[in-house]
Amino acid sequence: MLTSNNRAQLKEYWNEHPEEFQAKGNSIYEKIVLPNLIGTSAYQDGHVVALDIETMDYVVHADGAMATTLVLDRHPGALIWRKRIGYKTVHRWGGGDWRETSNGRKNELETGTHN
Repeated sequence: MLTSNNRAQLKEYWNEHPEEFQAKGNSIYEKIVLPNLIGTSAYQDGHVVALDIETMDYVVHADGAMATTLVLDRHPGALIWRKRIGYKTVHRWGGGDWRETSNGRKNELETGTHN
């Protein structure tokens, strides 16, 4: 069980190493979350996954803020990693379509700047 002191140390570590935080979230998503979602309506509709990076507990919801709230209700102080299912990012600004394709590459359908 994570104590508040341990959580503070983890939060500090993840803040200092954002690439590792992102990589760990991506790894958990690919290995644990995504296999449970393929073929579901959540997968088809681009719902958001909110994942507690330490416990690997997650919630899938159409509303990203609600998904985060539900994870935090179960794990107060959790460090949350989020992803819109089937998309490169949770949110986007400007034009373009950044859905992921079946081969794992990003599908860029024009306009706007590309990150």
